[in-house]
Amino acid sequence: MQFRVADLTLHWTGTDDTTPPGHIIAAGHDPFGDLRVFLWVGNTPADDAYRGSLLIKHHQAVAAYGPSGSYVTGLGDQTALLARLADNGLRRTND
Repeated sequence: MQFRVADLTLHWTGTDDTTPPGHIIAAGHDPFGDLRVFLWVGNTPADDAYRGSLLIKHHQAVAAYGPSGSYVTGLGDQTALLARLADNGLRRTND
C-alpha cells in the first residue's frame, strides 16, 4: 500500500539498528489510524522514495507491505522485514 508523506502522522523519523543501509524509517500512523513503521530509501521521507511499511497490531505479528499493496513477507522481526522491503525496492528500481 502506497502512502503519501503528507497523509501520515509521523511521531519519529531517523535511523536505528533495524534500518537498512541507505534508508530512513519513521514510526507513526497511516491515514486509517493504524500504527506503522515506514521505510524510504535515502535520508528524507519522500513519496518517490517509499519502499513500504510494517503494520504494527497489538498482540499480533508484524506484517510488511510494499508500495503496490502486496504482502511482502510473513512473520519476522522488524530488522528482517525492513531488509526485505529495502531489497524489493532495490530490485524494482533496477528492473
